[in-house]
Amino acid sequence: MISKRIAFVSAISFAVLALFVLSSAEAASPVLNNPYIDPADSRVDGSLPMSFGIEYSDEDGDFPSPFIVYFEGVSTEANMECLSSGCIDGTNPNGTWTVIDTTQPLANTLVANVGSDVINYNFRASTPDEEDACYVPCDEAWVDSDVRVNTIPVLTDDA
Repeated sequence: MISKRIAFVSAISFAVLALFVLSSAEAASPVLNNPYIDPADSRVDGSLPMSFGIEYSDEDGDFPSPFIVYFEGVSTEANMECLSSGCIDGTNPNGTWTVIDTTQPLANTLVANVGSDVINYNFRASTPDEEDACYVPCDEAWVDSDVRVNTIPVLTDDA
């Protein structure tokens, strides 16, 4: 009789443990790697369109929406696009995501103070039922590009 009780309690305990293990299983968050900025010169003209990109990988195959690059100190954002074949046909979101040519922000819109500030940026990918994924912690840290935006000198008759 005691061995039946022990077996019954063990079975119940195992079932409860299995429920805890299964309920704590979560979907894998997307991973962002290898960001880039182009051009990566130490100084760029304010009227120059800037390109950004990053490698996106999601084991679950979730497409991010929205997926943006955003900048420190300004409200400018740009949408990221994936032009690989898997992204285009909707089967695989993994690959390099970039800001496409027609939506590249101008350099002077990416800093609060032209001439003194560097372009600091981060990427944010949002997927269903998961926390946002950022390259560095969201809204806490930035990728420091070491790229400054040139100022245009003011010319006067006395110059």
